[in-house]
Amino acid sequence: MRTLRPHSAVLALSASLAAACLAACGGATPAPVAPVARAPVHTGCGRVLDAARAPVPVSLPRAGSTVALARLGGKTFAYVADEDDAAIHVVDVDASKDVSKTPLPGKPSQLMFLADGRLVVAIRDKAQVEVLEPGADATQPMDARCSLDTGAEPYGVAVTPDDSALLVTSAWGKALTSYDAKSPSMSRSWEVALPREPRSVVVSDDGTKAFVAQAVGGQVSVVDLKVKQVIPTATHFTDENLKAAAKSGTLGDSISVMRFNTFGGDGKGSSCQGFALAKTESPAGRVLIPQALVDPGDPNERPTGYGSPRQDQTEVGDVAVLDEGNGEVMMPSLLTTPSALSRQLQNSSQGHDHQECILPRSAAYDAKHKTLLVGCYGIDDVVAFDALAVSPARAPVRRWDVAAGPSGIAVDGDKDRAVVWSQFERVLNVIPLGGAQLVDDHGAGKPVVAHIAMSAPTQPVNVSLALGRVLFHMVGDERISHDGRACASCHPDGRDDSLTWATPNGPRRSIMLAGRVADTAPFSWSGTEQTLKEHMGITFNRLKGTGDLRSMELDALADYVSSLTPPPAMMPKADLAAKVARGSEIFHSQAAGCSSCHAGNYETDNERHDVQSKTVNDRSGSFNTPSLKNVGGSGPYFHDGRYKTLRQLLTDADRKMGHTAQLNNDDLEALEAYLRTL
Repeated sequence: MRTLRPHSAVLALSASLAAACLAACGGATPAPVAPVARAPVHTGCGRVLDAARAPVPVSLPRAGSTVALARLGGKTFAYVADEDDAAIHVVDVDASKDVSKTPLPGKPSQLMFLADGRLVVAIRDKAQVEVLEPGADATQPMDARCSLDTGAEPYGVAVTPDDSALLVTSAWGKALTSYDAKSPSMSRSWEVALPREPRSVVVSDDGTKAFVAQAVGGQVSVVDLKVKQVIPTATHFTDENLKAAAKSGTLGDSISVMRFNTFGGDGKGSSCQGFALAKTESPAGRVLIPQALVDPGDPNERPTGYGSPRQDQTEVGDVAVLDEGNGEVMMPSLLTTPSALSRQLQNSSQGHDHQECILPRSAAYDAKHKTLLVGCYGIDDVVAFDALAVSPARAPVRRWDVAAGPSGIAVDGDKDRAVVWSQFERVLNVIPLGGAQLVDDHGAGKPVVAHIAMSAPTQPVNVSLALGRVLFHMVGDERISHDGRACASCHPDGRDDSLTWATPNGPRRSIMLAGRVADTAPFSWSGTEQTLKEHMGITFNRLKGTGDLRSMELDALADYVSSLTPPPAMMPKADLAAKVARGSEIFHSQAAGCSSCHAGNYETDNERHDVQSKTVNDRSGSFNTPSLKNVGGSGPYFHDGRYKTLRQLLTDADRKMGHTAQLNNDDLEALEAYLRTL
């Protein structure tokens, strides 16, 4: 039986949030750093200040995180991307003090030092990257050099080994963009389309490939930087890569015991939660991708819950390993057999320190100890895995308790420590990397983690939303689920996991939450729950959780889900304006009939309809009209995920759900272009 986080710990956290405005560990909240007006943006992106007096980046990982380290005047400073404060905080790590703050035009995601000491920051909600320059005095705000336009929702940043190209992923814009890092203007060089929800990015040592983690879809994108070609590569077992492995002899005799779903059954599994990645050094050649392996169950069955009825554990933590040279997954790195899974579960049952890392959100490579450090939401641990093991997930070395929401990790190899930014509690954790290994000691001899509370944000964080965010990501809470799943397991970033789950009512595709909750009742595909709390209660029941959250916790969780920020609008390019206008005309026409059900501000009539989409395992043929908000960035489509693309839906679903199959190719393109703007 898994040891679960006690209810009192959640309540203690809520009290801490209320008393200290998200400062951790019960300490007094540091006084706010005096806000300073942002310096004017210069016309060029290059350095202006004397490089000899500027901070010197530590380690220079050439990949982004929410925290980066630099030395200045013999001291170590952490540069922290604080999304709740829309600012970069500079923290004197040695003195445990937040010393300055640079306001930003929006919420930052990842940041990264360039070799010359400039700092690039992705502004997630403003479709831009800021180029900043720290000065010789860390107590003063940084100087803004320039701003680069990006695709919708920039997230990950990286630079090539020769420092010539800055790469930026756009999570909602589904793109990788390259900028000339050596030109004064850092002009855009090229852009390639990616599968949905790209996140972190790293570049191979030879500079020929970029590897992009995908939060959903069970894959990583391998981008050939010379020919600008994208190869989506599965990070779980598929028919194709199993056959290829059998043919090449990669898996040897063990191929007979490896199943497609990695859980020992016959269903088709997948992977998810690909937010972070890192690569090894000395020896080089491995790209490490923390993820969760998922068994959504057989859509031809009706289990009592969500997922396979034959599995007690629906999601398990894993680390996929890619060969940097050929860009292919090393399949023995994946958890593959029931025996491997049982060992993982046995470790998880040893105590709180060994709960599953099924929501990995940050990663860094510790070259000295040759370990992969992974920050895990929900259990709020940093776990060190043997980065050179055949399967790193089966080779945990150490772990440390940190404050809630470890979104970024930076390694200070010279001082044998790592600095971890925990966004949910706004705490900087300093963890020692040396010392004895800790695996099965139930917490005895646990290394001391230093906690540095950040200064109060300019705008106070709503305590109910803060508690709701923690609960939404809580792993191992038996009140929410029996097998450890969190709300964020199926709704990463409040969106959807792109999976179709076996459920008691038939196959059901996960629904995006962000921006789709307010004024869209009733909830669920069945449209039977009139309130969000009622819907959450049924969800907890089907996850086999006890559901006995306290009233304040239910309110906080409902508040947080309702507040989830929708992805930024994907504005059409100027040359598509006429096409989008034509698509809108078609959508609202009586002939197409789309707007008869998809109407109003949220693109739904809040009614149930039978559109002849019932499968043999659906209990009912009537389904709640889904909102079309942000439909262009989700998918697959329909309640059972039968359509992989919008075009497939428009050309095939021509029964009682509108009439679009008769449209010519130009009108189909116009309608699709319009839908992508919703």
